[in-house]
Amino acid sequence: MDLVLDGVRWTYGFELGADRVEAEWLHSCPRGRRQVWLDRDASRAKVYDWPGNRVKDRAGLERRTRPNALLLSTAGTDNHPQLTPLFHWFRRNLWLINPEDEREQREAFTTREPTGSRARRINELLRVADLGITGAEVVQEGTGPATVKRTHRSASGDVAFDWTRESFGTRSWFALLGPLLLALDEGAVLLVDELDASLHPRFAAEVVRLFHDPQANPRGAQLVFTSHDPSVLSTPSGGRLLEPGQVWLTEKDEEGATDLYPLTAASPGEDEDLMKSCLAGAFGAVPSLLEGQIARRLLWPETCSAVERRSARDRRCPGVGRQRLGSRSGASSFDGVRRPASVPESDAAFLQGLHEAVPGVALEDQSRPMRVLGVADRDA
Repeated sequence: MDLVLDGVRWTYGFELGADRVEAEWLHSCPRGRRQVWLDRDASRAKVYDWPGNRVKDRAGLERRTRPNALLLSTAGTDNHPQLTPLFHWFRRNLWLINPEDEREQREAFTTREPTGSRARRINELLRVADLGITGAEVVQEGTGPATVKRTHRSASGDVAFDWTRESFGTRSWFALLGPLLLALDEGAVLLVDELDASLHPRFAAEVVRLFHDPQANPRGAQLVFTSHDPSVLSTPSGGRLLEPGQVWLTEKDEEGATDLYPLTAASPGEDEDLMKSCLAGAFGAVPSLLEGQIARRLLWPETCSAVERRSARDRRCPGVGRQRLGSRSGASSFDGVRRPASVPESDAAFLQGLHEAVPGVALEDQSRPMRVLGVADRDA
């Protein structure tokens, strides 16, 4: 990972194994010249290398760092004079949001905000989301924790809704607002797993636009997110919400390992619709699943399995090379991107094989894309 601290660019990374830290490295670039501060490699007889001897208390750091711990964490715990600021940068500036974890804590955090400095912006973001919400107010009942009641539009005027009656999508949007605004205000890096979870695609797109807008994001906060929704690649008008250099894709190989590679490796055209090409499988990173395949597997599991294996062998082509992020040398082992056959061709080939294996399967006119119409003999 690259970051700038007190005007100096730093690169930090590590690799984890099942029971130990396999590698860890730290570089700095003062005045544009690269300096290696730490090079840790568990496969070497001498695990730690300190080129230039720039780091103080090197022997002590080696002695106190467990094989399954990061040296940077040890340095931060020990209040190391050189490395502690770097440790605190990660602790203070990388905020992770997982839709399955800590949603109640994020809701509680945002609940405190309608009475604070971000109250106006939270209310505006609730209104503009077209959820029917006209405002929010903090209600203190007895000695329990404060709650927020949302007011909704109705034919008879605004009506207060209890929080438990809100939809999961509304609650997810509300829970995101507090951390999102705090990140913008602090210039932090917000990490969101499954940004589109329980949110309408347009909500997710608007979150991305917030971080792109220099007026809404004057402190240069960054958003790093994962998503299964390719619509975040494009705007409704057909423009690009994200450029190829901002997008990385993942795909499982035949051994079940996940390959990570940049969209730029596919060399998309300057005017190419990224969303359509992604859905068509032009960049890889789509499930190996044909239209209607799940239903066919329920009907003819053994036959379909054999036909699928044969079809996969017929259309197999070179896969995606594995990319190791932030390697110590900076080199990439990426060797090209897979561009699978189009879905209609693959589907037609599969269905033709299924038709040959199960004569009772009727197919559409051969001049059009084929699909299963029915089974002539249920015992076939």
